[in-house]
Amino acid sequence: MPVINKEHKDRLFSFLFGSGERKEWTMSLYNAVNGTSHTDAEEIQFTTIQNAIYMGMKNDLSFTLFYVMNIYGKRAVRLPIPRLVVFYNGTEGNEDTILKLSDAFSPDQDIAESDIEVRVRMININYGQNPALMKACRPLEEYAWFIEQIRENKINMDIEAAVDKAIDDMPEDYVIKPLLLENRVEVKDMCLTEYNEAETMKLFKEEGREEGEDRLGKLISLLLAGGRTSDAQRAAASKEVRAALYQEFNII
Repeated sequence: MPVINKEHKDRLFSFLFGSGERKEWTMSLYNAVNGTSHTDAEEIQFTTIQNAIYMGMKNDLSFTLFYVMNIYGKRAVRLPIPRLVVFYNGTEGNEDTILKLSDAFSPDQDIAESDIEVRVRMININYGQNPALMKACRPLEEYAWFIEQIRENKINMDIEAAVDKAIDDMPEDYVIKPLLLENRVEVKDMCLTEYNEAETMKLFKEEGREEGEDRLGKLISLLLAGGRTSDAQRAAASKEVRAALYQEFNII
């Protein structure tokens, strides 16, 4: 039975594709994104920073194919080309694009002065998007279907029931279904936490316009990092709650 790390909350995507027990799924994802055809899943080596927390949930997944290098030689070590990808499954209909670190620089700064530029490919993995990519990675397509079903179910039921129904309605030949069934409770918890976080951040954006995003953002980050999702939701929706929590965390 797969071991669930209780020290932090995983996102469902990381749970599916970030486990050493399911390297063949990770290899499939790697090949689909990079247009390669590697077959030895044991070549996959996870390099995710352990215990790294972003907004209360483990949000990243890093892996590479294994390379043998001479670290003691005098010649420059040849490194594999790094590829950075953001898998987007939000609801705002974003198209695939290239995100650049320099796009976040202040307009009055000279980009040429920066010693670092980073490019990240943002790929839309909503169900029905990028059909070639989905065809190349069956677990990814099934994950996209699952998320889409939860969204549709949530229109007429609460999030927990929506997840249950999506699992039960999943076709029997889906390769990820046995894992979801075996870990139904944990999967529901992941989806519920992601949903609560999304709702909290939506409220945060609305309230932040009036109160100052830096102050409120710091409070929300501290609450989510501490696993206090319900307090974060209450803080985003109530000025009285925020005032008390600002005092608790000594946020001026």
